[in-house]
Amino acid sequence: LIEPGDAGLLFDDYDDGLSAIPGVSSTFIQAGTDAVTRTMQDKARDIFSVKDFGAAGNGSTDDAAAIQAAIDAAYAAGGGTVYFPAATYNFGSPIVINQNATTYLSRKNVNIQGDGSSNTVLNYTGAGSADVALKLIGGSINLGTAAFRNSLSGFSLKQNAGITGTQTGLWIEQASSIQVTDVQAYQWATGIYA
Repeated sequence: LIEPGDAGLLFDDYDDGLSAIPGVSSTFIQAGTDAVTRTMQDKARDIFSVKDFGAAGNGSTDDAAAIQAAIDAAYAAGGGTVYFPAATYNFGSPIVINQNATTYLSRKNVNIQGDGSSNTVLNYTGAGSADVALKLIGGSINLGTAAFRNSLSGFSLKQNAGITGTQTGLWIEQASSIQVTDVQAYQWATGIYA
């Protein structure tokens, strides 16, 4: 057993702490020709897990702010994958992947990825009768501000209250090169509008 304070094993002696664990490297190199060495922290930042932004995924906490924060961070980084580990994520206000480029700018290359439609559930708990739960709405295709190169995959989108009014689960508008796979929408007046 290694005790805190043993010579050569203090985490404070290292920049990232990983080097203090025998056999663990703090760098990553992908297999293949011309792959470059990266830090593990840099590699981990390739994916924006909603859990890293505070989402509980426990089926009762409102995770809307955490989900939106992860999407916004991916956009600020120039694009990336927003990952939802298998769980049920409640959200009580609409989530915006991209909405009208004049307000939110065009969030190109921001992808939403769950662990499969039977494992990752995005559960809308909002009360508005005309709400859109998940929005992917670009500006004008003619002006080049359309939502572009986004993908959504591996999740179910549902609501608790059942069908009321004109609620829409996923709204895709003024978009180009959008890929949707293994996405289920149920208990909506309109499940997916595109």
